[in-house]
Amino acid sequence: MKKEKLIVLFGAFFLMLFTGNLIQAQNADISSQKSFIKLSDNTIPASKKDTSNVSAFTIIYPKFSNDRVHISEYEEVNFIGKLYDIHLVRTLLFNEKEIEWSKDGLFGEAVKLDPGDNNLTVKVVYSNGIENVSHFQIRYVSRSVSGQKETTVGLSQ
Repeated sequence: MKKEKLIVLFGAFFLMLFTGNLIQAQNADISSQKSFIKLSDNTIPASKKDTSNVSAFTIIYPKFSNDRVHISEYEEVNFIGKLYDIHLVRTLLFNEKEIEWSKDGLFGEAVKLDPGDNNLTVKVVYSNGIENVSHFQIRYVSRSVSGQKETTVGLSQ
């Protein structure tokens, strides 16, 4: 990964970790080993849309419901996951775009959302040619639509 992208990804991760959002979001046990994260087995159930019922990765953030939907009030979301069996993975595609992962299997992508439903696809291609495709949806509802008032912080004169 490019150095700037890794810095942003790990910065977002640590912000979530220290604010408690990451632990609350997934109810996962987190500890430090080789990388900065090790998750307990807390996978999202396979969807009927998926091409495999074997989970190739875990979603760390954001939290998805069991039907793989996340509702966001922010127009950009950091999608963070962890691959299993990385020594067997040849390619990782996020919405058909090839992305890289860390030596411990962490991967992430900033997702700019359009209003309404945004479909996401994660495809893991193994070195033997087998593919694991998983589908997710993030529903973007702006703060003004969800009933919350937006506030502006500024200097008064």
